[in-house]
Amino acid sequence: AGKGSLKSTSRNVDEVLNQLLANDSKDPLHTGSGKEIANQDEDEGLPRNVYDGVDTEMGPITPEELRQQSLDEKNKYKILKGEGKSVEALKAFKRAKELERQASALELQSRKNRKKA
Repeated sequence: AGKGSLKSTSRNVDEVLNQLLANDSKDPLHTGSGKEIANQDEDEGLPRNVYDGVDTEMGPITPEELRQQSLDEKNKYKILKGEGKSVEALKAFKRAKELERQASALELQSRKNRKKA
């Protein structure tokens, strides 16, 4: 029963997100938020230009840049949580954690590459 309830919960979350996105696009004060969420990668909830430490528009991303993006997401989390937007806040929190994970992995890979060289 656990797996079935997770799937239905996932569908409910998707429905709520779609409704929120529709409402955001109608709200002139939140015109950017719908676009930001629409530009996220569905796999990880990350912006499309952040994937395996490579920014497709500007070249490689450093661990420091990933950590800065993580801090930005944490700030978004605090703001959204304060506004009572718990679904969006949770997404921002998860993006922050994933960015931190990517920064650590990229830093570890860089160290390994330097040792080999």
